[in-house]
Amino acid sequence: FLTAKPEARARRRFEEDKAKGRTSTYEQTLAEINERDERDVSREDSPLTIAEDSVVIDTSELDLSEVFEQMLSAVRVAKGEAA
Repeated sequence: FLTAKPEARARRRFEEDKAKGRTSTYEQTLAEINERDERDVSREDSPLTIAEDSVVIDTSELDLSEVFEQMLSAVRVAKGEAA
């Protein structure tokens, strides 16, 4: 289960939007992410939850290659291979 702190996700989205020429502020982006997160976890049908047997990887401070390496390591551990 990949996750990241709302602030990290907002920073990423804000930078992506800025690169695409979209105008918004970091604060607006963070508010939108927080609102969506609240909707996702509190909706009646299929609320977002982390399964008990999930491997959780916090990507807040990781770049893409680091995320990939952590995922690969988790798969290897699950298969009983050396991490």
